[in-house]
Amino acid sequence: GFSNVQNPTYTYLGGGTNYAVTLIIEDQYGCVDTANLNISLHPQPVADFTATTACAGLPTIFTDLSVPAAGVMNAWNWNFGDGNISALQNPQHIYATTATVQTFMVTLIAYDNNGCPDTVTHLVTVNPRPVADFSADTACVGDVTDFTDLSVANAGTINSWNWDFGDGVGNSIVQNPLYTYGASGVPQIFNTTLMIEDTNGCRDTVTHSVRVNPLPVVNFASNAACTG
Repeated sequence: GFSNVQNPTYTYLGGGTNYAVTLIIEDQYGCVDTANLNISLHPQPVADFTATTACAGLPTIFTDLSVPAAGVMNAWNWNFGDGNISALQNPQHIYATTATVQTFMVTLIAYDNNGCPDTVTHLVTVNPRPVADFSADTACVGDVTDFTDLSVANAGTINSWNWDFGDGVGNSIVQNPLYTYGASGVPQIFNTTLMIEDTNGCRDTVTHSVRVNPLPVVNFASNAACTG
């Protein structure tokens, strides 16, 4: 490479790490002088990263996989593609809740301790979260309570249900379970929780109060009975 610019910029393409750079100057009188300077070049690092399954409204975990060619990595600049940035090595980021699938171009610029950077960009798909919901019929002690899953997938398919019936005893992984609450002489309120997960790994949880009523006490009396 050669240049006749006063303050040039030049990109070395490799093939070595030390270069003897020569500058020859000449003034208007034709007088010439020469200076020599050795330039040492550092090899460039290789930037890379992975991201966990991205669900809107939940943390996406980014893991730096950058490799230094010399020295160590010591600085990271992340652009998550939605206007947010980070300088952490392994950041977490929450994408805004959405009802549709979105794709973001996430860029990492990683620097080593020699100040050499490398840049990598990966596409990250953000799936909408499912919406958990359910209903339960009127519960009576000793009678079966029917729970009906009313969850909405939004994207993918719901394939996991985890029920906690709130009494410290019962749970289920059935989509629409049946459950019998234990005996009690007074009305009780149980906070029943359903957690769902879809085929994209996105989750949602909902809790509803279920009232369990005691059974009535059957009794009667009659007066003296006479035939006819």
